[in-house]
Formats: sequence, structure tokens, C-alpha cells
Amino acid sequence: MSVLEVRDARAVVNGHEVLRGVTVRTGDGESVALVGPNGSGKTTLLRAVAGIVRLSSGRVLIDGVDVTSAPVKVRASMGVALVPSENEVFPELTVLENLVAAGSTVREGSELARRVEWALSAFRRLRERSRVKASALSGGERRMLAIAMGLVRSPRVLLFDEPSSGLSPVALREVASVLRSIRGPRMSVLVAEQNLDAALALAERVYVLKGGAVVAEAPSSEREALARAFASSHWVT
Repeated sequence: MSVLEVRDARAVVNGHEVLRGVTVRTGDGESVALVGPNGSGKTTLLRAVAGIVRLSSGRVLIDGVDVTSAPVKVRASMGVALVPSENEVFPELTVLENLVAAGSTVREGSELARRVEWALSAFRRLRERSRVKASALSGGERRMLAIAMGLVRSPRVLLFDEPSSGLSPVALREVASVLRSIRGPRMSVLVAEQNLDAALALAERVYVLKGGAVVAEAPSSEREALARAFASSHWVT
């Protein structure tokens, strides 16, 4: 059974059909990427999974449960966590305080401490700057912090919008390494990326989107086929 399944998703935003029959899935412990140019529907799809965008038709299922009509809070309680492309951190709080705030729904103090420690272990740079205010971090460090805040929620489905944004190649490799180390039978990852190389580094399987529709799907190992599909997704027809 898929952890996340989106079936024939269609969405209209500001009078424009942004998603046109998109079907994607993620399996247990699997990292999947959506790639395509601006306007291809990647971010809208992530937001639809999180419950921020309402579908005009189609279905979203988490562990086989239909959540198409469920509000954001219900999906979050089922383990859906979105890390947006904007670095949504609390600038006046320290790195450590941001992580604690992200885990505010965790009732057990020992469990919250374990999750924060896990996130800090994943990103050595954040541990070194744990007492520094987020406003004093570099853009790449803030991006890492936003990702770590998503991890603190211990999600079932982790949604990343443009994780490579603002990251140096070295930092991107660190994020890719973290994703490989944290994935397991209790979490799957769906990434939206404009950068094909980043998507291939972060995911095991890739969907290529163009104009709100899936035009190709393949394992990351099929790099040449994906590169051709990705190039064609930028052509104007």
C-alpha cells in the first residue's frame, strides 16, 4: 500500500487550471521528486496534499484513508508536514527554540527532547549554532532550520518545496545525506524541485510535470530519460 496516493488531481487557482489529472504516489521509506519549470503545478500539488489548496476533483489518500475533504489540522495529525519554499522560521527565536516550537504538539517532554536531539544530530551546523537567533543565520542555514523543524514533527509524509533553494552544493549534499539517513518504514518524502540534479540527488523516483500534468515518471537511475523529459517540459507548445 502507498503511504501517499494522489489520484487524478485537478485544481483551479485564480481561475486557472493548475493541476490537470495528476496521479502520484510514495511508498514506505521512499523519497519521490516532482520536477518541472515554474507554473508546472509542483507547489500546488504539495499544498493540495497538505490541505492548503482544495482540489476541484480527484482524491488524496494517506495510508489508504481518503483525506480529500479533511482540513489541514487533520492531515497534520495524520503525519503530513510541509516545509515550504520560504524559510518559515521564527527570526527572534534561537535555533533550539525554533525546533522546540515546531514540536509544540508533542505532549511528552522526553519525546520532544528526543526529536530535537535527532534534528540537531542530522544537521551538525545547526547544533553548532543552536543558541544563535534565526535572524543571524545565513540563508542556507535558515533553509536547514526550516527542514529540521519539519523533521521534529516526526512526519509520516514529509513534503519539501524547493529544498535546494538557497543551499550551496555542499549543503545540498548534506540535506541529501540526511534524507537518506532518516527515511524508514514510518516516513516517505515528496520533494518539489526546479533543479533536476537536486531532485536526482534527493529522490529515488521522479515525476516530470508540465502544464499541470505528469509527462514522465522513472527511477532516478534513468538519468538520461529524465533529462530529456525535463528538457521537453520547458518547451512551449
